[in-house]
Amino acid sequence: MHGNVFLHMDDLLDALEKTINKRKLLPEKVAINIGESVTPSYQELQDKIGLLIHGEEWKTYEVPAPVAKAGAWAMDLFGDPFIKPWMIDRADDHYELDISRAEQLLRWTPKHSLPDTLPRNDQESKS
Repeated sequence: MHGNVFLHMDDLLDALEKTINKRKLLPEKVAINIGESVTPSYQELQDKIGLLIHGEEWKTYEVPAPVAKAGAWAMDLFGDPFIKPWMIDRADDHYELDISRAEQLLRWTPKHSLPDTLPRNDQESKS
């Protein structure tokens, strides 16, 4: 049930535009988090992407972290694999953002979510 925060490019541009338009009203120094308000889990995304690619449920297997790290390290010796050994240490991290400042100061909330846009992205790639 771990996951990472995502942000659709249109939502990023919307937040930047609102920040520029409200720049004179914002405090001189302020940190504002922007991102999806709900973080999808890696498992949720993996299941959805597998279904989109294969057209059916896609079986996955959990590998213990030490085995995965050793495998990533070995693969790293023989090429440029996507999974790097340091990524294994971060696999159990879960990131959630508090976007309340963006909502309050910018009147911004994301209009997109990765799980909801995946099917649309899949259809766009076929056309």
